[in-house]
Amino acid sequence: MSDTGFATVSDRVSALAHRFPHRVAVAGRTEAVTYADLDRRVDALAAALSEAGADCRTVVATVLARGIPLVTAALATWRAGATLLPLDPAGPPSWNQSMAVDAGATVLVSTSALHRPPGVRLVDPAPPDRSGPQPSTRRPSGDPTGLAYLIPTAGTTGTPKLVMVGHDGVTTLMDAQRRWFGDLGEDARVLLYSSPVADGWIFELLLGLGSASRLEVADQETPVGPPLARLLADRAVTHAILPAAVLDSLPEDDLPRLRTVLSVGSPLSPTTARRWIDRCVLVNGYGPTEATVASTLHRVDRADLDDGNVPIGRPLSGYEIVVVDPEGRPVDDGQPGELVILGTGVAHGYLDAPGPTAERFSLVDGRRSYRTGDRGSRDPDGLIRLLGRLDAQVKVRGFRVEPAGVESALLRLPGIRSAAVSTVPLGDPDPGTVEPSADAAATGAVSLVAHVVPAPGYHPSGTALRAGLARDVPAHLVPDLIVVVDALPLTAAGKVDRRRLDVPVPARPPRGPTEHAVAAIVEDLIGIDGIGIDDDLTDVGWHSLLTTQVAFRIERRLGIRLTLEEIVRAGTVGRIAAVAADREPDTR
Repeated sequence: MSDTGFATVSDRVSALAHRFPHRVAVAGRTEAVTYADLDRRVDALAAALSEAGADCRTVVATVLARGIPLVTAALATWRAGATLLPLDPAGPPSWNQSMAVDAGATVLVSTSALHRPPGVRLVDPAPPDRSGPQPSTRRPSGDPTGLAYLIPTAGTTGTPKLVMVGHDGVTTLMDAQRRWFGDLGEDARVLLYSSPVADGWIFELLLGLGSASRLEVADQETPVGPPLARLLADRAVTHAILPAAVLDSLPEDDLPRLRTVLSVGSPLSPTTARRWIDRCVLVNGYGPTEATVASTLHRVDRADLDDGNVPIGRPLSGYEIVVVDPEGRPVDDGQPGELVILGTGVAHGYLDAPGPTAERFSLVDGRRSYRTGDRGSRDPDGLIRLLGRLDAQVKVRGFRVEPAGVESALLRLPGIRSAAVSTVPLGDPDPGTVEPSADAAATGAVSLVAHVVPAPGYHPSGTALRAGLARDVPAHLVPDLIVVVDALPLTAAGKVDRRRLDVPVPARPPRGPTEHAVAAIVEDLIGIDGIGIDDDLTDVGWHSLLTTQVAFRIERRLGIRLTLEEIVRAGTVGRIAAVAADREPDTR
């Protein structure tokens, strides 16, 4: 099926190149190309791909770092009518070869033959200039039913599924961006930041080139923190799409050219939002890979800061989102359920995976739909809120717990920028590193472990944070261990890499009857379990009234009188118990 009124992204960028030939299209630190230059490079590479056999029935794999060659290869692949498969140049060659074979790629664009599987044609990303007129590689009309790209789903083990995204989904997203952001303007500079294997770079490419603006390529060593802030300033970036954890890492540097920041990938905390809302337009976004990068956007305002759950917004043009119960029936506004995305932005399914495709994808009234597996709700005004994953619930002390809900509660604590909650089976003597387990409940009860990043200048202890959280949520929602870190480790896609979250040795538990008694008294007074004998109780808001209550209860339970000065000077359960153990009970 062909639609003569349809134009691919490559054709649209070519049309903009004819209108704005001298504008800079893509720039790195040492090289920049204009729209006219980019269009010529795309034509040359598309011709080379066609000569290598690329057409509407083939997949072209790329092993290129983000930058001018990757942008050129993507547009050239679409201009030749083929389907793009971006792979990671930093990944093992054997892995890339395996992914290319699984995708059925017949052509590879790369500077290294190490990543080429047997039988696949290798094409240099910068073919030599050709003299004289060249035959056109452009199709007279685009095919909206054709595939634009394949991209692996995120996964921690096994072989990822390959998501099939159509040209109709890509152009739908480009059109939605134009409606939502408007014309960015000639002076706009959009940061090309995402990894080639994370679909965020597609969003960045469409946003920048779709407005004939300038793409600024981030350095190959993906910057975070102060180096990223310097890059944003040095390159006069106006629009940046950054994972929430990366946004958290940025210092309070002055960035006067930065107009819009889009937070993606994980929940945006109110603490982080407060840092940015007066500095630029702050946008919160949501979208699974299976729905062409982004499905909703929301401009954050001050009213959103009063709630620990910043909305993810309303569906973009061309999308619809419904919230359904386990039987697939729409739920009332405000009620939680599964988010289902409908529209042309929904992918065509998983390549050569009919079972998983049937499980998640279907046709509803002639439109493609995707069951996200995400829990969410819709406010009466239409705003969507993300509530976590359906398959991530675990059992904690007999209660069903959603780790994402605990993360949201932690983000409501003053001074907490980001949080990641994971699970460890109870009784595990050496947890090492943690990773969420969807079937943890099936293997027994679990313990919650949280890693949090505080705001600069704030240095809370894990015990203090547990005590603060206990004042807001039930006991089973308070992690057994909170680890305070400078930053959360990230994957190539900018999401939290939970496999690299180190768990220190838990606090030493009470050992004798006196330590157990003192620990139980303190835990009851501050509202948390698991106080270690070495925890500094000044961290949990020690005050004279609490000291008096500890003294009173020790005397009532153990018959031992301690002065307030002795309790304050001792400071920990272990030392308080040691002082008490040296006293004879008062038998009067």
